[in-house]
Amino acid sequence: MALIFSYLLTMLVFFSSAFVQGVIGFGFNILTVPFLTILADAKTAVSVVSIPSQLNCVLLALRPQGPSGDPFAWQPGLLLPILLTGAAGTLAGASLLVALDPSLALTCLGVLVVLFVLTDRVRRDWQPNPRHERPLALAVGLVTGVLSGLAGVSGPTLVPYLHSRKLDKHQFVTYLNLLFLCFGAYQWIVFFFVGLYTWARVLEAASFIPAALLGIGLGARVRNRVSAAFFNRLVLLILFVTGLDLIRRGLHLF
Repeated sequence: MALIFSYLLTMLVFFSSAFVQGVIGFGFNILTVPFLTILADAKTAVSVVSIPSQLNCVLLALRPQGPSGDPFAWQPGLLLPILLTGAAGTLAGASLLVALDPSLALTCLGVLVVLFVLTDRVRRDWQPNPRHERPLALAVGLVTGVLSGLAGVSGPTLVPYLHSRKLDKHQFVTYLNLLFLCFGAYQWIVFFFVGLYTWARVLEAASFIPAALLGIGLGARVRNRVSAAFFNRLVLLILFVTGLDLIRRGLHLF
């Protein structure tokens, strides 16, 4: 009975986390991985979540919509530098996951994310200097790749970067999930070669896919009814929770 209850509770977590991602474009891994680490080790949690997470990103990234529901103009220059260095970073991060405890990296990142949220009013009109955009994007890609391979998260660096670009909410969600999709592909390849995927983990992940896809679909519908101001506040709220959770995981609190 306890096993059935744990499984149903996990299904609910996958559904609700996917719903959040459907609304604001991220939050799935951040909400599901900590929960699964209560039931299993970090390697199992990260590898299991990575499979339905990737499918969620497919749904959100491959249906680009503008405010009126029409496709918007792409800005490939915004994404390519991040993807270029992200591949190398993911390989490095996954190698560290096998050998090291990622506590220090998670704690430092959590502090930076919390500071990013708390200084939102100060940075409200700030955008990256055009001369610094490419070096910044390359650095974001490298750090994101390391974190993706090391801890299974890429949102804590990608979200603040794209948030600073003042994108429309639909552009924000589409670009973010396209990046998630690419980093997830890097992660799948690397996880396979370092032996993190087993048949048991793949089958367990597959059983949670229906709940995740249902949550994504409902969340995407709700996003169309959310104002830009509320969307921005919700992004910052989830980022703040994300930062606190990264600090908790890094310091091994409760």
